[in-house]
Amino acid sequence: SVRYPIGTSDRLLPMGPDLDETLEIFGQQSVGVTTPFVFCYSLPDTVDFPAIISTLESGLRRLTDGFPWVAGKVINQGKTEVNSGVFKIKHGWDTPRLFVKDHRDNVRAPTMQSLSEARFPVSMLPESIFSPINVLPTDPDQDRSPVFVVQINRIEGGLLLAIIGNHQALDGTGQEQLSYLLNKACNGLPFSEDELRIGNLSRSTIVMPLDDS
Repeated sequence: SVRYPIGTSDRLLPMGPDLDETLEIFGQQSVGVTTPFVFCYSLPDTVDFPAIISTLESGLRRLTDGFPWVAGKVINQGKTEVNSGVFKIKHGWDTPRLFVKDHRDNVRAPTMQSLSEARFPVSMLPESIFSPINVLPTDPDQDRSPVFVVQINRIEGGLLLAIIGNHQALDGTGQEQLSYLLNKACNGLPFSEDELRIGNLSRSTIVMPLDDS
């Protein structure tokens, strides 16, 4: 597996089961929102769909080797009736969770042609179909703790790849960077030293609160 670069003064996140990282001040303010990215691809009916799934599974393993926290979960530690607790990223899974859905026989799902003709409006991409987690915490039974989740949605004539980020752990820029790194991982490309170092910096020291002055 990929090892962190050595010889840096930056404190890096621990790996695997030892992951126990307090989120920075902005990550303590969230109300459980997630942010969905949806990438739309045209596909012929003859495509080797199992090969696509296998490529993503391998890519997620490589991504986790380089950035173990992406398979983590956000938990509130120490919350009581009189204490708001502290949000942390803790060890969650071996890799980010991957869901596979085939919507070609789902009358509520659009086709790639209808999406393209309508210029891909959000109104044609209901989260109840294409995302494993809602944007807002409206379902009390839904596990909203994963840092990063992927869902492959096959529709007639295409594929919709939903990448869901926990907004306490990822802003839009960070999620875009993870999407880029996942693309590298799926293509078997190595991560650079800067990508590994910056992507594994400790959260608790990135944004320091102002002092008493």
